[in-house]
Amino acid sequence: MKKSIILTTMCAMFLLGACSNKKEKLSQDELEKRVEQFQKDEKNVLEKAKENEIFTKTFLFEKDESGVSQKQTITYKENQFLKLVVENTIPTSDELKKAIEEVGVEEAKKLLKESFFQAEDVKEVSNLSGFTIDIDLTSSTEYIVTSTYDFSSLDVQKVSNLEYFKSNKLSELVKNTPQEYIQNLQRLGAKEEK
Repeated sequence: MKKSIILTTMCAMFLLGACSNKKEKLSQDELEKRVEQFQKDEKNVLEKAKENEIFTKTFLFEKDESGVSQKQTITYKENQFLKLVVENTIPTSDELKKAIEEVGVEEAKKLLKESFFQAEDVKEVSNLSGFTIDIDLTSSTEYIVTSTYDFSSLDVQKVSNLEYFKSNKLSELVKNTPQEYIQNLQRLGAKEEK
């Protein structure tokens, strides 16, 4: 009985071994070709990944003579702008400080926002696709105006004639590559935030 079990097991193993796929033996030449093709494919994948790499860099301008500082965050891929966020930190005027003293920061924040969005140039751009603008009273001494340009949906050609964008020189901005734009910022004194 034990002999028949052992014999049956051995036959089964032999049959399984005979039915299994044989491994393909490659010549040295074929092996080198496959390695070369693998390296080429890997290089192509890495190049494509690099082409699709998205960069985000932030630059800071120190306060100017009127006390305004600026922060710009640029998101880009290769030579294409994707997004630009500009934050201008502005000191509160004496008039605004008096309003804050009279009604408090929260009410002054609400009044400042209402007043800001009543300005004609802001009204003109506040509902554009691909552009947002906001104002926030962050303390009794300063407020921040944030402009966000989403170049995936902002029609630069269409909006560049609007007064707000003329003063911001939007059409000139997009004539540069992101790298050229960054170099210009640095020439003007901006420091990259690390």
